[in-house]
Amino acid sequence: MPSLVHALARLRTLVRGRDVAVVALLYVLLVALGTWEGYAFTTTLPEAVSMPRQRLHNLLDGLLLHGRIAAKLVRERVYHVGDLGFPLVMHAVGWGVHACVLVFFLACRRGLVAWWTRRALGSEAAPQPEHVAAGAATVAMAQSTQTLAPLPRVVSRRRMLLDAGAGLTTLAGAGLAYDAFVYEPFAVRVARYTIAIKGLPKQLEGVRMVQLTDTHVGRRVPAVYVRQVAERAIGLRPDVVLLTGDYVHSGEGHVQASIASFAPVLGAKVPVVAVLGNHDFYGADKALRREFARYGVPLLENGRLFLDAATRTLLEVPAGPALCIAGLSDYTEDRIIPAKALAGVDEAMPRIVLCHNPDAAEDATLLATGLRIDLMLSGHTHGGQVRLPLLGTPIVPSKFGSKYAAGLVAGPAFPVLVCRGIGMSIIPVRWNVPPEILELTLVGA
Repeated sequence: MPSLVHALARLRTLVRGRDVAVVALLYVLLVALGTWEGYAFTTTLPEAVSMPRQRLHNLLDGLLLHGRIAAKLVRERVYHVGDLGFPLVMHAVGWGVHACVLVFFLACRRGLVAWWTRRALGSEAAPQPEHVAAGAATVAMAQSTQTLAPLPRVVSRRRMLLDAGAGLTTLAGAGLAYDAFVYEPFAVRVARYTIAIKGLPKQLEGVRMVQLTDTHVGRRVPAVYVRQVAERAIGLRPDVVLLTGDYVHSGEGHVQASIASFAPVLGAKVPVVAVLGNHDFYGADKALRREFARYGVPLLENGRLFLDAATRTLLEVPAGPALCIAGLSDYTEDRIIPAKALAGVDEAMPRIVLCHNPDAAEDATLLATGLRIDLMLSGHTHGGQVRLPLLGTPIVPSKFGSKYAAGLVAGPAFPVLVCRGIGMSIIPVRWNVPPEILELTLVGA
């Protein structure tokens, strides 16, 4: 108990009433700013959002999490009964972020006060000419009977060191926040893989495929960004483009903007195939089917096409040596039927399978079929969006932990290539996990 009393007394000496008032005011302003930004942004369509506006929104959306939750309250009036866990976590994180901001402010405030005080005292203690000093001494003697105003208190060196440490730590956190919420989420890189496929026709030796996945067009990802990515992808001059799901975050309101953002790819006269992801089934699957049909993009839902070796075009029935490209529906929101997707395909023909969720590679039904699959291409996990030093990826949306976070993975029956994707989900953050375009080159085994 004495130690607790001592700690509280020490805290009281460090935090004065004025500081508490300033902190309370700043806290209210932060929450109000986040609320305004979160609510205002919901009325803006993703196709009308510029990249600077999106970066600012993601920074505020990520840091001012209280505002995000408050905006949800304003829109929906009340939380759903089963939706309390996530807001509580967001509030907890938001309190931590706000505490860092306020500590930085208090450290700067105390540092400026200390500097100004020392400067003022230093000027008062400066040496004076003899006649000035004598006059000052006479005045001092005349005023000796009066009560002199106390000199301003000098902040201790220990306090200044503590404040400087807090300030530098918070500045480092600010730099980390800029990288995670503003820069890295849109710093797209190209991940290149070369994979040997047994029985690949010689005419398809060196065929290059580009995979785009998890664009998540919506409040965190603008359509203009996806269009920039599509332009970069088609600039790689692929022979085939593979789209593997989660084109919108939810709802059909962003479907047209999302598919239109692939215009550089869809207008390049390059074969394109697509499958749907779990977010596409959150009210957007019918609209996506219509849009893909309008642009002439085959949507493989437990189906397949064949990449003709001679012409490198997609055919429904192989006319000679070819590569089978099969697509499965989403693993969690629909039903995968591998036997239907690969029915009647010559066992000697090489085949790759597109499936949004890599967990499908571990599905007992798929494994029981014994079907030949040379490679599965997936997305869904986003690389975990955050990878911490030594700890790895703490959160990966997979039943198998970080196994299928990203890259080439050895599945139980065939290899799985997982792309980190383009967009973000839940929280607009990417740290140490940049978005990527996947470029795949096939060679014969």
